[in-house]
Amino acid sequence: MEVYYFKAEDGESFYEKDERVKKLFDLILGGGERTVLIVGHGGTIVPILQKYISLPFEGNKSIFCGGNCAVSILELDEDKVRIPILNYTGHL
Repeated sequence: MEVYYFKAEDGESFYEKDERVKKLFDLILGGGERTVLIVGHGGTIVPILQKYISLPFEGNKSIFCGGNCAVSILELDEDKVRIPILNYTGHL
C-alpha cells in the first residue's frame, strides 16, 4: 500500500487530509474574501499549493518541501493563478 493512502487506525491518510484542507480552502474563498492569510504547517499548505500548481503528490513531493516559516503568495484571479513567491525563507 502506498504511504499517501495509508490510514492508521482512528486516523486519516495523507490523501484524506489533503482533500479536507482543499475543501476548507474552497469554503474560505467561496465566502467572497479577497485577501486571505493562512498560517500553518507545511502539511496544510502543501495541498493548497498542489491544487493551484496542478501537480499530484506522487512523484513531486520534493518540489513542495518548504523551509520552516516559509512564505508563499498565491494571487487568484478568476481562472488564473499567479505565484510570485513560493517557499521564501529569506526573512529568517
